[in-house]
This record gives sequence, structure tokens and C-alpha cells, in this order.
Amino acid sequence: TLFETSEREFLSRGSARVVVPPGLMHTFEANNNKVLWRLRVRGEIPRWPDVDDEYPITVLPQPLRS
Repeated sequence: TLFETSEREFLSRGSARVVVPPGLMHTFEANNNKVLWRLRVRGEIPRWPDVDDEYPITVLPQPLRS
């Protein structure tokens, strides 16, 4: 869980930061394989339809160290 609230003022706007641990594979696509990342948003909203959406994201490789 990255963001959770029951405060009405934060239901329509909020933010969270995600740090991808070092060493994990970045987004990659080739002819025979690929690594895809996605952000999944799920929300249970009282007296309103729940939210269950996915968004593709790009994770860049770590810069080379000299």
C-alpha cells in the first residue's frame, strides 16, 4: 500500500513516491522477450464504484558508474 486515506479532502488528490530497489530489471523489450512494469491503482470507495486500474510505466536503467 502506497497511499491510504479515509479523509474526504484527500480522496480526489494524493501522491506517493516509489523507489525501485537497485538491481531490479528495468523496462526492456526485444523480439523474443520483454520486461514490463505497471502501476496498479485499487480503491474501495464507500457508496461509490470501486477503482481498479492499471497504468504502464517505464523504469529506466541505472546510470553507469565510472
